[in-house]
Amino acid sequence: MLYKKIPLIEIIVEIRWAIQHLTSLHAFIDPHFDEFFKNFGHAVSKQGFNFFEKLVPDEIPREFITGQPLFRFRKKSHGYPLFQIGHGLLTINTAPTAEESYTGWDAFLQNIQLATKALFESYPIASKYLTIDHLDLKYINAFDKDFGYNAFTSFAQTELGISIASKKATILETLREDANFQLVYEGKLKSLDDNIGSIKLYPGTKKDPKKEDRPIPALFAELGMRTHSKTILASQEKIIAWLENAHATISDDWFQSLIQGNIKTLMGEQ
Repeated sequence: MLYKKIPLIEIIVEIRWAIQHLTSLHAFIDPHFDEFFKNFGHAVSKQGFNFFEKLVPDEIPREFITGQPLFRFRKKSHGYPLFQIGHGLLTINTAPTAEESYTGWDAFLQNIQLATKALFESYPIASKYLTIDHLDLKYINAFDKDFGYNAFTSFAQTELGISIASKKATILETLREDANFQLVYEGKLKSLDDNIGSIKLYPGTKKDPKKEDRPIPALFAELGMRTHSKTILASQEKIIAWLENAHATISDDWFQSLIQGNIKTLMGEQ
């Protein structure tokens, strides 16, 4: 489905792999990271991702920030897509910006293929030492006033069709119309036990593209899927196939069933 205006904030692919436990320090470390960083940076820079950012100061011990991005690679400053790596971590991110609109899944997929290929080819003896634990695909959307957002509770119920119920109904009845709280649903999917689906709704603010110093109230909706399947995570080809299926489910099924009320009209359904 095509729309003139979309609430998309960011799409994130996240890959995490097993790392070494330093029992004496109660910490973790990726013993192959330094070589992986050098190899990965060389591989992606040859594809144009040569704008490099160090995200964490050198004086901070790496064993205490495992799983956090340490380095970022872009084609230009503040541009998307981008790659981030850390001990046990690779993320591939894309997002619309004030200068560039989102160009679609197929264009993003090419960059996912590039980064995952670089991961398997850059990690030292990947067949032996690269054991991927899980893979995530996450879409982050933000519905602001342009999509009819006014108050969290009423928008979630009326425009997103989220039924808020409780055995202790009086708790919810006492909430004000503009009450803010988080709604989180997470669980295994009926189709595949190795897949976990999630939806997270919460209030927040987004940048005004015209006046960045003036935040805009919005309802954020994160839709995500995760797999722990060792079969899928064993090769780049199967990772890509899983991501394509997950994208179709999240974007074509879940998102379309989520938006109700007047949102499609406001989005400019084509």
